[in-house]
Amino acid sequence: MIGVGVVGCGRISEQYLTNLTTSFPATVKLVSCADLDPDAAKLVAEQFNVARSVTPEDLYADPEVDVVLNLTNPWAHHAVNVAALRAGKHVYAEKPLGMTRDEALDMMAIAEKAGLRIGCAPDTFLGAGLQTCRKLIDEGWIGKPTAAYSRITMVGARMTGRYQSKRIGGVLLDMGPYYITALIALLGPARRVAGVSIDAATAGAQNRLVSDMKSSDFGQTVQIETPVTVAGSLEFDGGVVGQVLTTTGGHAYGPFVEIIGTEGVLQVPDPNMFGGPVIVRRAGGESAEIPLTHQYNDRNRGLGLVEMMYAVEQNRPHRASASLAYHVLDIMLSLVETSESGEYRNLERVCERPEPFVPGYFASPLL
Repeated sequence: MIGVGVVGCGRISEQYLTNLTTSFPATVKLVSCADLDPDAAKLVAEQFNVARSVTPEDLYADPEVDVVLNLTNPWAHHAVNVAALRAGKHVYAEKPLGMTRDEALDMMAIAEKAGLRIGCAPDTFLGAGLQTCRKLIDEGWIGKPTAAYSRITMVGARMTGRYQSKRIGGVLLDMGPYYITALIALLGPARRVAGVSIDAATAGAQNRLVSDMKSSDFGQTVQIETPVTVAGSLEFDGGVVGQVLTTTGGHAYGPFVEIIGTEGVLQVPDPNMFGGPVIVRRAGGESAEIPLTHQYNDRNRGLGLVEMMYAVEQNRPHRASASLAYHVLDIMLSLVETSESGEYRNLERVCERPEPFVPGYFASPLL
């Protein structure tokens, strides 16, 4: 059994704990949960039958906790991950891995020295949708990939203050990991990148009135502290050219990823989800939705944590790895930085393309 301690009992914790308790009840044991708000931790403990709601410090010291699931806000990822690692625990964290490269490299060095693992969201690339796409590409259904296009359009004036905050990193750092991770899983690592970034002042929109009545920020004017639009070009392994666009200037959430090959085009499902339609358009105009070939097509957050702990027991690399998450972070930061320099940047620290996630992977229990 995997003893899991959860730090951060906000909204996203429900998806994680629902999946861990329903998909892996014979493998995962929820040992304890913690939050800066003790009432939030207590509520989650009651909802999911977690044995104990405690302080973060007590959770790190709990001998029954094998891995800390870090669901805190982005600005706290480094501090929580480091505290857990120093206490001898493996870590699986929400994205991004850190807010800066130095934060990410620091925790990776600590983990390596201690012989511990860091896993990082997103793990949606392990789901049925993207794994089906991976299979189609590897089997040559669209020929040789030559180009890719990825677009993230978020609601503009209705957006909450979350996506305008420098502490979150804007839409690029919050939503970008899903799309860039998907491209790496499908095409391999990026070798160089160049971006264009438009800030709020240039766009003439330094402040926004939040008109979404579902938001806690409804009726408030929030200051925009992050770029409103970031676009860029990436060169992937094998000479594949990719385009990435993120913007808060849209009127609705609009996910789109497409892989272009010599024999056809693959329309990829929303990388923020585990399932979704997979469509192939072949040369000559024929189009077909392809049945999903893999497992996990629902809200399966936490899948990467379980896969990581299997990898620990089997002494092999895990798929939602720190090296993958660092590469994604490096790409995102480089998109903004190269907008200022006006030059392509060669990426020095690249990761391996994650191995396919084969059906039946969890056929045997952990010891």
